[in-house]
Amino acid sequence: MEYCIALSDLLCRELNAFKHNQGFDVATVEKMLHLYKPPHITNVAQLKRIGISNSPLEAQLAKAGLIEQTIEELAMKTLYKIVLDSENREFPYVNINNDPVQNNYAILCAPGQDRDKAQDHVRALLENAKSVLIFDKYIAANWKSTRRLFDELMPQKSLSIFYADNHLQSVAGDIKKICRQWTIKPDRNKTYADHHDRYIRIDQKIEIVLTSGIDYLFDDAKECTLLIRKVR
Repeated sequence: MEYCIALSDLLCRELNAFKHNQGFDVATVEKMLHLYKPPHITNVAQLKRIGISNSPLEAQLAKAGLIEQTIEELAMKTLYKIVLDSENREFPYVNINNDPVQNNYAILCAPGQDRDKAQDHVRALLENAKSVLIFDKYIAANWKSTRRLFDELMPQKSLSIFYADNHLQSVAGDIKKICRQWTIKPDRNKTYADHHDRYIRIDQKIEIVLTSGIDYLFDDAKECTLLIRKVR
């Protein structure tokens, strides 16, 4: 069997209690399931430590050689090489409360693949926006493609559009012609100073990271990856 992750003793116990409705910490389980990818690996020693008595499972684990490995050793036998935990955050541990490793929505568009679903998703995220911060140093240089963000995906209503690094200044007039209700302002907070990827931040609540640039949201010549995540 191919296992995806390992669990600390505490989280393994909580997951077992959740599965059998035996009394569990709801907040802990919710945070764990946000990062959990089944199936997880365990061994005989871990089951004994957390008080789970399951003879058939123990026999199955023993037959597979999963008997006395440490949690870290178990993690190295998994696909993702990580251990979910509620305290430790040093590799291979991933802390369910706060960790650089996150579980976000990603849209992967291969070369030649249409971007319809990605565009629909971005349009929906922007639909009720009051403010949008855009960071893409090449948005003006690729204006023929990137203007479609404003023509096709931005809501035609009152909206504050913030920009970084002055990259929108040269096309600000063209943007205003698309919708007179938009206001275009510089980002005084320098939110994305020294960043490399491209970003669309909506109402300071949700962020779209475009690893290939906004122009490839409309041009299928190259791959395009969108990462959609909550702003922390």
